[in-house]
Amino acid sequence: MDLIAIRQKFKELKRKCKDIEIEDRKLIETHKKPVVYSPKDLEDVDKTNDTLAKRTYDKEIKDIKRFRSRESEKGDKLDELVNHLNSNAKKRYNIQKKRIVHNELLAGGFINDKNKQFNSKITKERESNKDK
Repeated sequence: MDLIAIRQKFKELKRKCKDIEIEDRKLIETHKKPVVYSPKDLEDVDKTNDTLAKRTYDKEIKDIKRFRSRESEKGDKLDELVNHLNSNAKKRYNIQKKRIVHNELLAGGFINDKNKQFNSKITKERESNKDK
């Protein structure tokens, strides 16, 4: 073969490559008549869509079952968290209640000794005014 013949063959191969496209993993020529689908083909597509839908549904159901098993573990942890928060709230409430009782015992509560003296002086004056 001479160089001219090789070039000619190469050009023919290039033209042939342009005439072929890849579509849906099948080789289809571009200058071919358009594909006409029959009702049987449409039924096959419907069946494949139905099986795909069923498989998707089954997969979702399977995932839900997994989620439920995890949910019980999460529920236990959630109960533990609620109990912990409730116990902390009770502790804070008891401390606050003790402070309130302590302040009531100390004549209405005071900030420091001077404030205590001032409060006691005011209460004595009020009592003396009531007696008059």
